[in-house]
Amino acid sequence: MVSFFQLLGHRRDGVRLTAKDGLRQVWFTTVTVWLALLLGTLVGSANLGWTCPTLPGCRIDSFWPGDAPAQVHMLFRTVLLLSVVLVWFVTLRSWAVQPRAVRLVSTLTTAIATLYLVLVDSVVMGANWQFFALLHIVVGGGLFVSVTALLIVFLRYGQRVPIKKKLPVDAAATTGTRGLIRDFVALTKPRIISLLLLTTLAAMLLAVDHAHPISFGLVMWTLLGGYLAAGGANAINMYLDRDVDALMGRTSRRPLPSSRLRPIDALIFGLLLNVLAFVVLALSSNVLAGALAIGGSIYYVLVYTRLLKRTTTQNIVIGGAAGAVPPLVGWAAVTGHINLAALLLFAIIFYWTPPHFWALALLRRADYARAGIPMLPVAHGEAETKWQILLYSFLMVAISVLPTPLRITGLLYLVVALGLGVWFIRLAFKLFREPGTRMAWPLYKYSLLYLALLFGALVVDHLLMLSLA
Repeated sequence: MVSFFQLLGHRRDGVRLTAKDGLRQVWFTTVTVWLALLLGTLVGSANLGWTCPTLPGCRIDSFWPGDAPAQVHMLFRTVLLLSVVLVWFVTLRSWAVQPRAVRLVSTLTTAIATLYLVLVDSVVMGANWQFFALLHIVVGGGLFVSVTALLIVFLRYGQRVPIKKKLPVDAAATTGTRGLIRDFVALTKPRIISLLLLTTLAAMLLAVDHAHPISFGLVMWTLLGGYLAAGGANAINMYLDRDVDALMGRTSRRPLPSSRLRPIDALIFGLLLNVLAFVVLALSSNVLAGALAIGGSIYYVLVYTRLLKRTTTQNIVIGGAAGAVPPLVGWAAVTGHINLAALLLFAIIFYWTPPHFWALALLRRADYARAGIPMLPVAHGEAETKWQILLYSFLMVAISVLPTPLRITGLLYLVVALGLGVWFIRLAFKLFREPGTRMAWPLYKYSLLYLALLFGALVVDHLLMLSLA
């Protein structure tokens, strides 16, 4: 079983890193941080903060500027981001192979470096400028002290400690670096996230108007932040559900039930992804988008996985709100606030989730029963589940047509929403009327297509109305 920390503490071929290798990393990280602070001092003393007023690029219409002062500012941002990434890497590696003193100082340095990055973002965006400008100078000084202390502590303790952990030969032979990377990617459930990212992108495009333009950079950074948040939540979900995953045929081959990864690695990986998600979203768009993404992760992990999944048949109804958060993140990333249109997108996904998931639960009823999870088909039977699917299908379609009477969308969307909704109800009604679960799979597959086409119709209708305005 290969450890996440072991991967950080060893080369790709499984050979141990020496103390000299670790010292090179710490030296390079320290010098990079020093360079970032030096550039930051230059930007502040020359009053170059105003030259790049947007994030993550320097201008709304261009990422890298053409004038020299703004180029210095962008160089500062680039080196600072690199230095923070290096500090994170050194800290993760130190927790695998270094003594307590190195671990503590590196962790403190990581916290200060991340805070400094957030404060620089606040200064750029002009939020309470004088306060944040003063605070970021103080934190910058703290970062200089902590990273210098890290180098000193490593010189005193770290390089004298041989790395005792060695990559197991059998695990290295059966898994390897590529297999290990695949397992960590599998923890994020990329196929599930793809639909979440689609709804995020649709919400961003729907939020665009003359007052709220959009850029390619903003879209890419927001989607990256959304993937990190959802992927981190999924990794923590696998950590919490590793016992029941081992009992279900559909999930028994996941990395944790198969013992290809340690549970603690999945937990740390998930937490790290969520921290990175907040930083990416807060820096590239605004704090509200980052807070919504992290709030969705916390809701999914604590409310759905921890509190509801194993205790009530309403687990997927209440817990489904977590999957409806991505459109709110996308909307907030563009506009900086949440309004009725964004809440309608949330509601559509909220009412879509039960019929979508219960159709799959009908097919996996034996798995859930074996794992002791009270999904609706297990607790109340097939007939009740079919009735609830039909009921929620009607509610979902009723919610889906509201954007037009509320003048958020036009007639084109209304026609498409009605057509897609009628077909959804038709499949749900056939499932309700026919014995057995033959229609559960067609309904499940169509539910995925339904949501994608519905949000696509929202975007096309909105952009058409915007072009005609």
